[in-house]
Amino acid sequence: MFRKISPFILFCVITLNSFAQSVNTTFSMDNEGWQPAYSGYPAQGEEGYELNIERNAIPTPFSGRNGMFFSGKNYSNRLFLFVKKEITGLEANTAYSIIFNMSIISEINPDPGAGDRIFVKVGAMTDRPITTQTGMVANNIKMGERGKSGRDMFMLGVVEKAKNTPGWGNQILHNYHQPLMVNTDNRGRLWLIVGFEPEMVEMPPFYLSSVRVVLRNEGQARAIEAMNPSKIHMYPSSTGGYVNFESDFGSPVEMVSVFTDDGHLMQVYTFQESLAEYSISTSNLSSGIYKFVFTLGDGRTATKTFSIE
Repeated sequence: MFRKISPFILFCVITLNSFAQSVNTTFSMDNEGWQPAYSGYPAQGEEGYELNIERNAIPTPFSGRNGMFFSGKNYSNRLFLFVKKEITGLEANTAYSIIFNMSIISEINPDPGAGDRIFVKVGAMTDRPITTQTGMVANNIKMGERGKSGRDMFMLGVVEKAKNTPGWGNQILHNYHQPLMVNTDNRGRLWLIVGFEPEMVEMPPFYLSSVRVVLRNEGQARAIEAMNPSKIHMYPSSTGGYVNFESDFGSPVEMVSVFTDDGHLMQVYTFQESLAEYSISTSNLSSGIYKFVFTLGDGRTATKTFSIE
């Protein structure tokens, strides 16, 4: 029997840490450093796709508030709209955990089976997020498949207001349970990203009303002690969306960290009890090869490579 996984929760202590830095945006005066961009449409075709990201006043009942207004046509079925913000003054070549909390105001109540969702992703990267301007406009963000996380982006949810709420409604999305992890460059810089992927052609307009980001200094990346990975047995769940594993170590597994093949942290899970078998959700991971780092109760670690289909 598998135990239900417990997400690694960090936000309860992050705001008390002296090594934390926060970014608070309400768009009250201007864009506050957030720069708009688009990808997934033909070069020189922005007008035909009616793409728009700009700061505007939000309608009643949210009069008096401003936000970044998003709209567009997803004719290519690959449209991605995002805003990016450069963060400076961090420690150079240092690992940071990052938590987003943001407010989205919309009239949207999607039907999950109708293909009318707008996926919300947040991310961070060292390189400046840029778009090409030849052929089909693309970006340099490793953002994963539509509706799934990638190396640089975490799938946060979908745009939706409370059910049976007339008019415009407010939605709060956050990743308290699963902080992003990223290293700064040699000048202490990062780029933050908030992006939207529509499934439908006619994308309903909505507003990004506020963005709060907390960045916590995690210090230099620690070396992982090499252990024999053959004592960890991994296999996909028959129901899909999970990877099951068993441990032959004398000490219980207390935490599993999931990395991309090139070392970018994607997910962290903790386990409360000593068990012979465990489950890890993979529903937010794109297909590919991942490294699973198992931390034991006695502090030792073991790394195992596993392919997600």
